[in-house]
Amino acid sequence: MEKAPHYNINHVDNSIANIQRTFTFDGTTIYDAFQNIAEEIDCLFVINCHSDSNGEIVRDINVYDLESYCLECGERGSFLQTCDKCGSSNIKLGYGEDTNITAHYSHGEPPVPAGFHYDFINPEAFLDKIMLKGKTLVAESGASYRILCLDESASMLPEDAIDKIAAIRKAGIPVVTPGAGLEKACRHLNKDFAASDSLVYVHRTMPGADIYWISNPSSASVKCEASFRTRGRAAEIWNAESGEMKNVSFRFSRGRTVVPVELAPDDAIFVVFAKPAGKGKKLTAPEFLESVPVDGPWTLSFQAGRGAPDSIVMDELEPLNENESEGIRYFSGTVTYKTHFRADTSTRTVLSLGKVCNIAEVIVNGKAVATLWRPPFCVDVSSFVELGDNELELKVTNLWVNRLIGDSRPGVSPLTYTPVRFFSEEDQLLPSGLCGPVKIFRFFKNETYLCVNKSK
Repeated sequence: MEKAPHYNINHVDNSIANIQRTFTFDGTTIYDAFQNIAEEIDCLFVINCHSDSNGEIVRDINVYDLESYCLECGERGSFLQTCDKCGSSNIKLGYGEDTNITAHYSHGEPPVPAGFHYDFINPEAFLDKIMLKGKTLVAESGASYRILCLDESASMLPEDAIDKIAAIRKAGIPVVTPGAGLEKACRHLNKDFAASDSLVYVHRTMPGADIYWISNPSSASVKCEASFRTRGRAAEIWNAESGEMKNVSFRFSRGRTVVPVELAPDDAIFVVFAKPAGKGKKLTAPEFLESVPVDGPWTLSFQAGRGAPDSIVMDELEPLNENESEGIRYFSGTVTYKTHFRADTSTRTVLSLGKVCNIAEVIVNGKAVATLWRPPFCVDVSSFVELGDNELELKVTNLWVNRLIGDSRPGVSPLTYTPVRFFSEEDQLLPSGLCGPVKIFRFFKNETYLCVNKSK
């Protein structure tokens, strides 16, 4: 360290502290020197800069061994379980904070058995933010864990992390590796969540409540019974989009709570257990009365300056990309659809738009109802309808793709500009506009409805 007197050696792992070797690096930077030493000895330099009491910059150096070290014979190497030289299992694993999670799991998620959730943690947070309480690991945030799983990136850890792992194992908490060890440990635990394989979840426990976030990332609707690791509280479903909180059927079974759930593609709900309940409850399914098609004619008004006519009339809905007019076929922007429908205020009225490409703002009798951006594109309009005739206005916005394809045709004056040409005239147009069918679903008044596309 003669070249760097302004650096202080703060820590060196015992396994490399006694290595005697001389390095000479004339005409190179101190950082290049550290890099060459690290490659030669197989170690890691961590440099921390801070100010001392006099305001002077201090640079501390910590040096960690990247290889395993046998505490019996002093052998260093890449072994993980036993020493290659003497066969002893009394080894200290090397430092392991250099693994990037994104790169490490770029091929997919960790092989955690279904029904259990997990969190990643780095050595620093493991040491400072995780506490041992009985046979549970508790994070500073309140999250609790019953198993500690170490993958191959944990083959190199600082000594204090290894000591903490030993204490966790001594407390009776399983410390395992991915694969058979993790699966075996999970078999001794009650699954946190069990349902269709396509559903994913996150569970949060609060004083007096369990909250599960359930998501359906698939392209198909899911209707199933979900089983939760909680008991003694009634189930509610909270909708983050609408703010609706509704009671649902539930039953207790073998120390768990079973709730029927129904999720549309790319849908998500919160299932909340907060209100005490001594027994389950079965709610009557909403009684469906009828579905009534909303027929044309439809008046379409196109956003100005996008190459389409001001307005047209359609007797029946069709995708804009299939229209004979080039201005409509290649249109990108907002189209306002208007028509009329009849309603009965004695029933609950749900509007279903069918297929929409891509977003629709719903307006009934001049009042904004909702903006729908994903299937099943339906909304309760009971508080907006009047007895008899009602005006329906839908502002539907599609993507830029069709306009860019239209502008790529030879001899056409483009309406758009992009620095890079993303599409050609040979690319296929995307479905566009309100495709339908548009229907009115009627239920008995004050009944909870399930927002799904039905026909009768």
